Amino acid sequence: MLLAAGCGGSLEPGDVAGSYRLTTVDAGPLPYLVLATVECDEHIAGGTLTLSADGGYFLAYGTALDCSRAGPGEVVTSERGYSGVFHFEGRHIYLVGAEQQGLRVNLEGDARGDGFVILAPRPAAEPEPALELGFEPVR
Repeated sequence: MLLAAGCGGSLEPGDVAGSYRLTTVDAGPLPYLVLATVECDEHIAGGTLTLSADGGYFLAYGTALDCSRAGPGEVVTSERGYSGVFHFEGRHIYLVGAEQQGLRVNLEGDARGDGFVILAPRPAAEPEPALELGFEPVR
């Protein structure tokens, strides 16, 4: 559907409304190893992107921090979530974050095939490069 909608110009929110699931991170399969230390590993296990016809979005992905190599430990899971509004310039998508506690996180990416690649901040302390999150439609 995205290919047909994008041929004549810019995509519109109604062209892409729906749910998408996270399938790749940095072009690799899930779970994706974000950070490894002597004691711990942090993985991204899954996520979703929901786009509404009125231009709203919600993007979330889950991480798991496993420090069991350091001894008896539990896996700590958390979720990163972003929400706000989105718009297109051609096939490039801009996700303008809602303000939360005085901060606003803006994301961007591209429509690819019938899904999206969105650049998102890394969950680890490393600021760059951004994570490339690949989403495909939920069928």
